[in-house]
Amino acid sequence: MASTDQQAIPEKYCTPPPVFSSVLTERYLSNNSATFVQLHEEDAQKDSSHMWGTMCGLKYSWKSPVELVHFDDLPDWIKDNEFVQTCNRSCLPIKQAFKSVFQVHTETGNIWTHLLATLFSIWFAIYILPQAKNTEAFVSLCFFFFGSTTVYVCSTLYHTLYVCSYSISQIMGKVDYAGVVVGIWGCECACVITMFECPSHRWSLLVIITVLAFTCFALVVLDRFSGPSVRVCRTLIFALFGIFGIVPMITFATINNSCYLDNAPCASVVTRTVVYLGSMGATFLSGAALYALRIPERWWPGKFDLIGHSHQIWHVSIVVGFNLVYVGLIEVVNNKHLLPALQCSA
Repeated sequence: MASTDQQAIPEKYCTPPPVFSSVLTERYLSNNSATFVQLHEEDAQKDSSHMWGTMCGLKYSWKSPVELVHFDDLPDWIKDNEFVQTCNRSCLPIKQAFKSVFQVHTETGNIWTHLLATLFSIWFAIYILPQAKNTEAFVSLCFFFFGSTTVYVCSTLYHTLYVCSYSISQIMGKVDYAGVVVGIWGCECACVITMFECPSHRWSLLVIITVLAFTCFALVVLDRFSGPSVRVCRTLIFALFGIFGIVPMITFATINNSCYLDNAPCASVVTRTVVYLGSMGATFLSGAALYALRIPERWWPGKFDLIGHSHQIWHVSIVVGFNLVYVGLIEVVNNKHLLPALQCSA
């Protein structure tokens, strides 16, 4: 998290990039800890050869590529992973940040893993939802696609825009984690609606899941949970929320244990569903653990700056995990007639 002094600095002050116009060069003043600049209105008239965008008090050419800097040259509020050392973006205007989506840097993999997932999720939802077998399946899939797409959209926006200013970084960080809360909530609600027809099971689990979701949502919007210094705490909170997804899975297997006792055809359905959802949980938790521990870049600093660092691995694990959830949901939807235990007892 940025220091108190940095938080008080107006947004028009910021650490400069390594390359800037000759007009601006004369205005930069350096000290031992940071470099700040105040740009006056007349600067905009002194260099008319480019279209300039402004954010953090810096001027950038829309025509030129985004300049990348070393981790040590970043402002404290941008610094997050000291083991990803080169090719970092720093203090970009919003237009330049969006332009950087098409440039190779440390966030390229993070942006594109979830940007592509967003596009695919929307297309797949449009294709699949009209084919839902019944209203229950339709509602369940709506929860799933809403949750997964929200995660992808919020994550893409965060990784694109968090370098624009300190305040934008704080806002987008909250948006990112709020998206994760919505994603987990939608995923778990979809599982409960699909796997349980008895109101006593369905509504009790839905209420608990929703209360946990609101609790996590409240935590992530608080400023004290938005900095890198509490990264592990944030990860644990979301991990605990995700772990609760095991409860519906265990309940589902328990109330259908007669399938195994009678060696009924539904036994394979229950087994496959539990395997899919269990694999989802393992995938999410493994990705979150690697992210919290900064593996593998912790072992080889600077070697995974562009591809393969822990945040990218976590993004991939999220996409894989959501796909496993979808497969598990479809397994139950297509074979619900084999699961008599889903009905409430008389």
